[in-house]
Amino acid sequence: MFRPDSNRDRTDYSGILMPPDGYRLDRAVGTTYSLDLEALTAVAICLGLSEETDSKLMQNPIGMLNALQKVSDKIVLFCEAGQIKVPTKTTALSILLEKMVVEVALPKDRQLGRYPSFHPKTWMLAYVNADGDKKYRFVVMSSNLTFDRSWDISFAMDSSKNVRQKKKTQPICDFLDYLVTNVHNTSNNAGKKRNLIRGLCTDICLLYTSPSP
Repeated sequence: MFRPDSNRDRTDYSGILMPPDGYRLDRAVGTTYSLDLEALTAVAICLGLSEETDSKLMQNPIGMLNALQKVSDKIVLFCEAGQIKVPTKTTALSILLEKMVVEVALPKDRQLGRYPSFHPKTWMLAYVNADGDKKYRFVVMSSNLTFDRSWDISFAMDSSKNVRQKKKTQPICDFLDYLVTNVHNTSNNAGKKRNLIRGLCTDICLLYTSPSP
């Protein structure tokens, strides 16, 4: 049974996304319904500098800029169109944050007679070490990328070189392919975003189709 009062059953957003020891972020694709840009800043610091999201770096503009510069070209985050909470004060950091974000406006469902919402809350992350070895992590959450303090459920699954079952990974690749179709030419650096997602998808497919050593 899930016990929210047990440290073993509790984790935080940064702990789920942090690279394994000896690894750094290679690329990441995330999805959320609503987005708080300040929360995205915290995630970028976590991924860029392997720091906790409540670190003092959050109060250090130079540290924040350094972290965002490291990961701004490595992260693509999708959210529902019109569901972005912007900071009360616009800063130079906002430009780097905007490079990461793709707003999704799904077409009208004729059978339902309404416009569906873009609602997945996931992360697909790739990490790499100094030797070029890569590890992958797929995360599913019930929470949006905001500072809402409600209790939520999360699931994280890491790659293993001992498992070679492509059929279990294919749905993730299909999902990434679908996300590519939502990167329209009007998006900032659309071509780079598509290439990042396609490259991540290719890596996962190759990982699970190559023979075991």
